[in-house]
Amino acid sequence: MLLILIFYLCLKRGVIMIKLLLIPFFFIMANLGFSQEDQACYRVSLIDKTGTQYSIDHPEEFLSPEALARRARFNIPIDESDLPVSRLYLDSLKEAGFRLVHSSKWNNTVTVASTNGDALDELLSFPFVKSAQLTRPLLLTKSTANKFEKIIPGETSAGIEDNDYGNGWEQIHQLNGEVLHEKGFKGAGIRIAVLDAGFDQVDTLSAFQSLREENRLLGTRDFVNPGGNVFEENDHGTGVLSILASDLPGQFVGTAPEASYWLIRSEDAATEYPVEEDNWVAALEFADSIGADVVNSSLGYFVFDEPSMDHPFSDLDGQNTLITRAANLAVQKGIFMVNSAGNEGNKPWGKIILPADGEKILAVGAVGETGERALFSSLGPNASGSIKPNLMARGETIWLMKSDGKPATSNGTSFAAPLITGIVACLQQAFPSKTPEELKTMLEQSGNQYSNPDTLKGYGIPNIDLLFPSNREIFTSEEIQVHPTFFHNHLNIASNKPVIKVSLFNIHGNLLLEKKGREIETGLSGLENLPGGVYILEIKLKNRTLRKKLLKENKIR
Repeated sequence: MLLILIFYLCLKRGVIMIKLLLIPFFFIMANLGFSQEDQACYRVSLIDKTGTQYSIDHPEEFLSPEALARRARFNIPIDESDLPVSRLYLDSLKEAGFRLVHSSKWNNTVTVASTNGDALDELLSFPFVKSAQLTRPLLLTKSTANKFEKIIPGETSAGIEDNDYGNGWEQIHQLNGEVLHEKGFKGAGIRIAVLDAGFDQVDTLSAFQSLREENRLLGTRDFVNPGGNVFEENDHGTGVLSILASDLPGQFVGTAPEASYWLIRSEDAATEYPVEEDNWVAALEFADSIGADVVNSSLGYFVFDEPSMDHPFSDLDGQNTLITRAANLAVQKGIFMVNSAGNEGNKPWGKIILPADGEKILAVGAVGETGERALFSSLGPNASGSIKPNLMARGETIWLMKSDGKPATSNGTSFAAPLITGIVACLQQAFPSKTPEELKTMLEQSGNQYSNPDTLKGYGIPNIDLLFPSNREIFTSEEIQVHPTFFHNHLNIASNKPVIKVSLFNIHGNLLLEKKGREIETGLSGLENLPGGVYILEIKLKNRTLRKKLLKENKIR
């Protein structure tokens, strides 16, 4: 009867979530009809998986066909970590009066709730319990500060009519991400799971109309209020999703406008306690089970409303916390993990946040229009000294869509991360045989600081153009004339079409010089101090961008 009800509700919303039927019954039971309000939560670590009714010989009972196909594509075996936690242990906890909230098969833990003041001692008395800790107190302290970035209504940016991306042009072009789209890679066939605090009005906004009409909105799940409606919750995820999936040609187009999406709520915007890490892990394991190819998480943790629960910086060593272990393991299961680096750069903490510290996670920091690091963007390295953040993208005055359907700007690594996530989805479409770790390395190697990474910007801003070398020389003599191609101190540029902007880059993608408007008529001067070598001249026309490879000599011939 329960499964019939789920199916009916999904049909009513116009989103058929057949794959929910593949999720183990205990997983559904543990997450429906239960509210965490007025109950304390505990994370219980179990000694083993004795009593689980599942077998690695029959993974189709707990993993979807899409999840199994992803494992097969990368030759990833099903192992004991994939088995759901012991049914026997769950039943024992339930019979003792504990409510089952979440379980983590990868960490072999279960989150339970109780109003019993002696719950911790009782949990530790079970022979199958290795350890237990409070993750949400009975008496809550409500957060007084808004943990999410402020969204500012904005007017349409200048030059919006010049290309299909509209307000999204500058932020994708900073990465040369349009190169992927020009080659036909817009994320088609790639499943993106977005973990966030809510997706207010995504089911009605015109920016996501094609997403809904083409059945690429695969489903939703709420791990904060199981059975709740994520489309009536916080709008932080709405902004994040708009940077990925918006498809309003001429107004706003995202970085992966043809990908498919699961929208998963794991963050409680009203409070901040470690139970949200349990929510996040449960959401991530769900994303794995339904076959996600890439996960965007614009969330992170380090301090809580109860200071005694805070993480010391030593916890951010890239592999040991519950949430970071799960994130790293997701990569090993074939999922590309993208996480915002955090907005603590100009605050006392200063550093990155969990799980951006993960060794296998692509942590994304924020830059502004000129490529300079935004002061709020969290700093690296992680506690073990590994490079963090990994890459940078536009996160200062970045354009997105508000839940009222209007364009707006905001500041935050939360919005830099989905820029990169969309690029990752397009790269997965372009290079389907590349593992997440191989794609991560490719992106890092395209960064403008790859040869000299630092704690401020990591490997820098990726240049997607460098991943497609043959894309650099696409001039036609009828459109553009540039001379000399073997230059010293000046370049002359002539065009029979209006030129909006001219930019000169070195071979690593670093912007060296840029001119706009009438400045272009005089060409590019003052180049005599550039070292000899290969350079890329980029000329932006109304509807497309052209590039040409040039050579620089060291002295006048």
